[in-house]
Amino acid sequence: MNHEFTTPLTSLPVLPSKGRGARWWKILIGTMRRLGLQFKPFYLFLETPTKDHLEASWARQDTDFAEYEVAFLGEEDMAAIAAMRRNPWSSEEASLKRLAEGEMCLGLKHKGVIVAYSWCDLNKCDSVYIRFLLRDDEAYLRDAYTIPAFRGRGLAPYIRYRLYQEMRQLGRTKFYSISVWSNDAALNFKRKLDARPILLGTRIKVAKKQNWSASIRLRDYGCPPFFRDRIRRLNMARPTT
Repeated sequence: MNHEFTTPLTSLPVLPSKGRGARWWKILIGTMRRLGLQFKPFYLFLETPTKDHLEASWARQDTDFAEYEVAFLGEEDMAAIAAMRRNPWSSEEASLKRLAEGEMCLGLKHKGVIVAYSWCDLNKCDSVYIRFLLRDDEAYLRDAYTIPAFRGRGLAPYIRYRLYQEMRQLGRTKFYSISVWSNDAALNFKRKLDARPILLGTRIKVAKKQNWSASIRLRDYGCPPFFRDRIRRLNMARPTT
């Protein structure tokens, strides 16, 4: 089946993240929040790296990133991950649970210290925004992070390309990821990767119902019918986490 999505990220601005349009959207979202409804629009992306991208990544490894070590992280590294970001979903316990459930974490080390990492799941996309099972040639990429002292050095794209390469060794050639529409840094990162949007949705949470939220599909971008069937549960309510 055809798995190509042709809409470029540069043609997106359905929900603009900057300018007057963004201001009105933020006013609307803020007003709804005060009324007890929380809206968080998001994009689901498909990343299909080209051969040129991957070859360029290997070439840079011997020059720009020669002083870095790339490796999948294990249980012994999760305490360091937790210390980098002090939040519940990056705690040592949560990270160990991810590993136990089959997720993988690719890390970038500088002089033995982890300075960047990115998680991937080979079985499912199980975000608070959308859920679907993955096929044998797919992976879900999430939770990429670089410590502040090493930002601006091109580490985020580099570790992403290395993750592509590692995943291709496992037969994974199609990669999904999610970005919140208002996160300009994340959207700029997706532009650098030449990622393609599959759909635009929004997560809705009712403030008075602490254990209820739902996601609504607002628009898809040439998403083929077979994939729409896979994400049918996007419109179903789910407990918040």
